[in-house]
Amino acid sequence: MVALYDQHYMLDKIIEVFADMEGLRIKPDEDTVSRVARAFKELGQGEKGKLVIKRYGLKWKHIHFNGKPG
Repeated sequence: MVALYDQHYMLDKIIEVFADMEGLRIKPDEDTVSRVARAFKELGQGEKGKLVIKRYGLKWKHIHFNGKPG
């Protein structure tokens, strides 16, 4: 659901689904964590996005080649 809402730029719905997942103690995968963090950032709540990443972690980071995102 998070991926579908992300495709349609429904940021509030991403946050709602994530809150439901936390309430049910479902651990999100890395893709979900990055989408939720990005949604928080785009909604102007970057600190909450950082907390999500800190809590659930991201194994992979963005890779840059010659100063450009890869």
